[in-house]
This record gives sequence, C-alpha cells and structure tokens, in this order.
Amino acid sequence: MARHERFEKAPIREAIIDLKVKAPSGLSTVQIAEIGTEISEWYPTRNSITKGEFTFQFGAGAAAQSSRQDPIGFRFTSLDGHYVLQARLDGLTLSVLPPYDRWETFRDEARRLWSIYRSHVQPESISRLAVRYINQLDHLPASANLEEYLATFPQVSDAMVQTGARLNNYFMQLQMTLPDLQSNLILNQAAIPPTTSEFVSLILDIDLYRDNDVPQDEEGIWALFEAFREHKNAIFIACITDRTKEYLRQCRP
Repeated sequence: MARHERFEKAPIREAIIDLKVKAPSGLSTVQIAEIGTEISEWYPTRNSITKGEFTFQFGAGAAAQSSRQDPIGFRFTSLDGHYVLQARLDGLTLSVLPPYDRWETFRDEARRLWSIYRSHVQPESISRLAVRYINQLDHLPASANLEEYLATFPQVSDAMVQTGARLNNYFMQLQMTLPDLQSNLILNQAAIPPTTSEFVSLILDIDLYRDNDVPQDEEGIWALFEAFREHKNAIFIACITDRTKEYLRQCRP
C-alpha cells in the first residue's frame, strides 16, 4: 500500500489499540491487579471497571427490581495522563490522548503492556483485534459546504434545500467489509459543537477490526496491527479533500 503524507499536527483526539481475549477458567481481577503492581511506576493511578446488571420483574402487582455491579478489571492512567490502559478479564485496551506523537511510539507501548497482560492472564485465545482513530477537524468555515472538506459525506437532496438553509448537525455511520484485510470497518462522521458560530468542527472516526480467523502468535498479531495502521491512513486520506490536506499542512504543533 502506498505511503501517505504525515501531517505535523495530526487531528487525532484519541487513538486506540484493542485486544479481546477468551479468559481461562477461574481468572479473577486478582490477576489483573497484579498487572497494576508491575506497571505502577509508569501507571500509578488505578480505578476499578465494573459491569452493571439490572433485573426487572413484570406481572400483576410486580414492580421488583435489582441491580448488581461486578468488577471486570482496572483502568490505569500514566503519570502524564497521556496514556490510559484498560486491563480487563476479557482483554486489554490502550488509549493515547493528545498530543499524538507517532504510531511507532504508541504501538511499542501497547506491545509492552500486552506482553505483561498476557504473562499474567495467559488467555486461552485472542478473539478480536482492533485499531480505532478518532480525528477532530476544527476551525472549518461554517459558510463552506461539506464536500469542500470531505470526500465522503451525507448527500442532501436538492429538493430538501431551501434558500438560506444550513446543515446544523448530522451523524453518519458506514459499516463495510474489507476483503483484502479480512476485516471490517466502522466509519463514523459527525458534527460537534464548534468553538464559535463562524466555524464548524467535525469528527472522523475510523474503527478497523477483525473478529474471525484472528492471529494467535505474536508475529501475526502485530503484523495485522501494522496492516490496520496502513489501511487507517489510506481511509483517512480517502475521506478528505485537497482543501482539508492544505488546512492540515498549515497546522503546526
């Protein structure tokens, strides 16, 4: 796949690497807590992650309900607040927040933490791999049409557009199968509240995942993540116009 332009200030609001696993029988959050002890020098802040369950009873005169919160893991935050790790009974998720450095730094940290997770949890298998990048395009002129900045966008029928009409908000989701990658794409696009009425802000959310025929060996796992990264870049470039590229070139760290 062709290499794509790297922008000095990428519009990435959050990047995510996710590995879902089938846990061995008897695994508890005790083993997950041991991960926290091992990484406490770099990730000192720990919070519990729970899964809620609500039960309702219906019928004549019945209005009983109950709820339960079960611990499923922990959320660890790095010293600088830049990385957030979720270590759960069903897998590991690493998020990186702005400022985004580069893929190699993010990937290497995810791989280091995955190695620690795998040694403590010893999962039976890996059921899903995913890479997700949430991009935020700010300060786009409110007077511009979407097609000036986006190559993939919702098309509004001319019959619906009256003089002076303006699109105030929208949300669009595309779900696609990518045969060459044996994976799936979820593309979310939406407008979010801008800083001023003169501008618009847009979210371009790219989520790539595979949940069938998932590699189980380390070489295969990280080779697929590299392929995800290349496809993510290609999808991002395919979704924006030359005008947006020029806007991103003018942004500086």
